[in-house]
Amino acid sequence: MAVKGQHGFSIQQLDIEHAGPGQETPANSWQKTIADVDDPGNQGYGDITYWVVEGNVGAVPDFNMSGGAHIQARRIGSPPTLRPTLR
Repeated sequence: MAVKGQHGFSIQQLDIEHAGPGQETPANSWQKTIADVDDPGNQGYGDITYWVVEGNVGAVPDFNMSGGAHIQARRIGSPPTLRPTLR
């Protein structure tokens, strides 16, 4: 997912598949995921709940963000991140 411009969003279930061992060749290397969320300008404000699988492996905890300083990401099934209370 790429963030272009300032946006607010909530994604309830982002399903991602990374190439696994032996699944990449020079012919398909352009398909490799570099970042699951690409927000180098830190313009996105949001919440993402995700699940990542790796081919020939299964579910993995890997989730890569480029930037995304204002994006809260949480793996499905993990506890929510506690945020400080505003006064």
